[in-house]
Amino acid sequence: EKLVMFDDNIIINTQRIKMIKSSRIILNDIALQITKGLTIITGSNGAGKSTLLKILGNLSRPTSGKVFYSDNIYINYSSFMFQEPIFLNRSVNDNLQHALKFYNNSNINYENQINEYLDMFNVHYLKYSFPKNMSTGEKKIISYIRSILVNPSMIFLDEPCANLDVNYQKLISSYINNLSEKIPTVVVSHYDELNLYNASKIYKLENSRVV
Repeated sequence: EKLVMFDDNIIINTQRIKMIKSSRIILNDIALQITKGLTIITGSNGAGKSTLLKILGNLSRPTSGKVFYSDNIYINYSSFMFQEPIFLNRSVNDNLQHALKFYNNSNINYENQINEYLDMFNVHYLKYSFPKNMSTGEKKIISYIRSILVNPSMIFLDEPCANLDVNYQKLISSYINNLSEKIPTVVVSHYDELNLYNASKIYKLENSRVV
């Protein structure tokens, strides 16, 4: 739904979000505002962070409550990076080509653009690899590249720095910090990774609620 309040800085506004799965309350009475810049959602395992991110990203509907989006953001052109990356059973190059062609509704070849991003993250050697043969960290990096490659209107990232070595954590978090100055970004992160980010706002989930 369209955002019900006038404030150019507010991107998403939620009202009394509740999510119940298998008779268990995952989220309860969640009211928050996502603004321009970088927003972090943190909390312990099982706190409902990923569920909330999917609701904010319009990938899941809450049991009750409402999510309002600003006219400045076309949510269908946002980008979502899952905690467990999902790929087609094709090479990295084909996966990235597919994402670009889908978002741009085009059949042109994006070879140069893909090479640029693979080089940026020092993973050009993975260009023709298949995800099933890659490490967890390598999959994370390619998944992140795919999420930003398409030039989305907004980005949702579920633990983008998890299972990465320190160097890649610094590289990706630095890019997230810089990119969030141009594109509204929401990141799910564990407590021990919060120092990687220059967040404009941090929400902590505990016992199904924002505290």
